Amino acid sequence: MLNITQKCICVFSSCLLTFPSAISIATEPVSNTEPAKTSTFERAQAELPADLYTLYRIIDRIARGNNYDGRPWKVVITSSYNPNAFASENNSIAIYNGFLEQLGGDTSALACSVSREMAHHINRHTVISEVQKAEAIAKIRTATEKEILGNEGSQRNRGIINTVGGIVAETFLPGWAGNLIGGIFGNNKRDRMEKAERKVNTLVEKRTKELEQNLFAQYQQQQLKADELGYMASVRAGFEPEGCLRAIETLDRISNSPENSANTPIVKRMEAIIALLVKYPPQTLVPEGESRISKSQPLNYDISQDKASLRINSRHGGSAARDIDRLFGK
Repeated sequence: MLNITQKCICVFSSCLLTFPSAISIATEPVSNTEPAKTSTFERAQAELPADLYTLYRIIDRIARGNNYDGRPWKVVITSSYNPNAFASENNSIAIYNGFLEQLGGDTSALACSVSREMAHHINRHTVISEVQKAEAIAKIRTATEKEILGNEGSQRNRGIINTVGGIVAETFLPGWAGNLIGGIFGNNKRDRMEKAERKVNTLVEKRTKELEQNLFAQYQQQQLKADELGYMASVRAGFEPEGCLRAIETLDRISNSPENSANTPIVKRMEAIIALLVKYPPQTLVPEGESRISKSQPLNYDISQDKASLRINSRHGGSAARDIDRLFGK
């Protein structure tokens, strides 16, 4: 009888020893086999080439931090330097690959360059192409010729009179007298025409020079304004303020850059940036940008098939059909 009791106790003890283990197994959480949701930035890093990924992150942050995200932006990396890239297409930002190489991974300098190109678009800055300039000069000549002819008292009508006078002289004054008078009429006409032509050419040259000076002054003003807004936008987005100085220095190192001669002098631009550092220090700009970014979502994007360009969509997305479904459902 004792043996039976001991066996029962042993069995019961064994059950007690194994029972907590069973409980612990039953209460362990079931593992989640579903993959974690990939963030927009993680997906972009996986899909985009390194340079386009960097530009996407820069444009996303600048756009959201400065209320530039109400419109789409397009960025393309180009093999040719074009300081007037902002004029080529609405909201298109062209980045010279040689500039990327010279920056050596300086994100803040790149961000300042990008933000100044965005500023050109925001402020609707325009640059007249060589074709447009030629058309403007042609219009100057046409207007000048019309002005000179008008001042001469209808040059065409007088030319007709002179021609008629020559015919009359030859017809009714035969011999040397007729030829002499006809020659006088002809010489007077040629003299007036040559004088008018010289006057037209002189005025056209003067007015063309004035046009070029005005275009140059306008472009310099646009450059300095874009520098200012580019500095403020990039710093507001959290990038280093000195990045703008480094960006200008990098442009100065690029060989054959128009920035070195025809446009606003590099020294003048750098002096203006240094003044902005004092006038708009980072602590006055960064909180505003951080507040805007924290209240918004990363912008989605579409990449071209050849991965040569990238479209960063506005905060409304890239599809009107999806947006109307978001507002009112399907």
